[in-house]
Amino acid sequence: MPFRKPKHAAKREGRCLVPCGAAVACACVAALMAWLSRRGEARLSADAERAARGMELLAALLAAGAEAAALEVRPSARGGVGLFTTRAAARGELLLSLPSRLMINASRAHLWLLAEAGAPSSALAQLYLRSLPHLCPQNLPARAAADAAAAAASLHAPLVRRLAAEAAELPSGARGVWAQCTALSRAFEGQRLEPLLDLANYAPVPSCEQAYRADAHQLLAAAPLRAGEELTIEYVQPSSRALLLLTFGIDATLAPAAAFGARLPAARPAEGCERAPPWLALHLLPSAALDVPRLAGALRCVRLGLYSAAEAQLALASDHLAPPLGRTRAPAPVLRKDRQLYATLRQGCASAIPAHLLAQQPRLFAAASAEVAAALRDEASALQQCARLMRAATRAIDAALEALGEGTPLREG
Repeated sequence: MPFRKPKHAAKREGRCLVPCGAAVACACVAALMAWLSRRGEARLSADAERAARGMELLAALLAAGAEAAALEVRPSARGGVGLFTTRAAARGELLLSLPSRLMINASRAHLWLLAEAGAPSSALAQLYLRSLPHLCPQNLPARAAADAAAAAASLHAPLVRRLAAEAAELPSGARGVWAQCTALSRAFEGQRLEPLLDLANYAPVPSCEQAYRADAHQLLAAAPLRAGEELTIEYVQPSSRALLLLTFGIDATLAPAAAFGARLPAARPAEGCERAPPWLALHLLPSAALDVPRLAGALRCVRLGLYSAAEAQLALASDHLAPPLGRTRAPAPVLRKDRQLYATLRQGCASAIPAHLLAQQPRLFAAASAEVAAALRDEASALQQCARLMRAATRAIDAALEALGEGTPLREG
């Protein structure tokens, strides 16, 4: 809960809040700068303390069998602390490997954290707890009820229900909130705590790739790194601005506006393409319109994988794969495959948020915090624009197939 000054404080400091003479104004500014300096020093001191605890944890993990290539824990410009390499690293180089046996497998991480905070069960658990922040990130458990109500009318309703069930198992007050917000922001796959590795901060273009082995979780350099560069990772896939905000307390405005699991038609790997991920990410332009060229680019390899080799060659030789979606100057077999894809995506975008929840959003978003309302509003808008775009594309293909004498597929409602 944000700190609020008592009512008498505003009155006592009122002389600094109204126009005043130059001397008094200078004194006010000097006092404010001194307070900000003390506050900054306190934060830096707390971060330095956490960094020292992190280095103790690193030493203990290395002694127990973890592998690390010249790493250190230190305060990060992103806030809090982070992991940094102390020497240059080549692309693909192993930077950190945490064996599974050193992870804390807690199927109910919030309860584990609550219990261990009172009485650590091992030296490793104690070191790990000392490396954790004492304050919650601004994720959903640490936010006001109005933000939870807004999230419950969105794509994230399952998360809200899960957190409500967890909260019923925890004591009310700061201890319970800390256990839940920490578990949500740090537990991998919701149930696995990974000491040290969870100090890696988020970046939209991370410096590290993650590799999951049978016996370890590893961080590899995603590109050549200079000495002193921070090790950053992607926290979750598929990611969106709303998901990162509600789960980790990060307002990543460059993240996709919406992302959800999409059951795309089965496709073969197309030449020159990586296998398409089983989700769809939607981005908005600064105008708040759906970024159609970016979406078309994301679907390019999916469409090529649906086509035969001859159809793919024809599509590549023409402008068929270029935006806008729903181009119809192609053979009927190609159009039918496009239609199958667009109809699948239309259904996914249209049904991601049920209609009765969409109807509640304007009222609930008005009461939510500005950043949560903005993230959830953009998410809903992206999904609705996606549904309209895919409907228009399928209808254009229906008309083209009918004109070709190929019959009219079942039209979308």
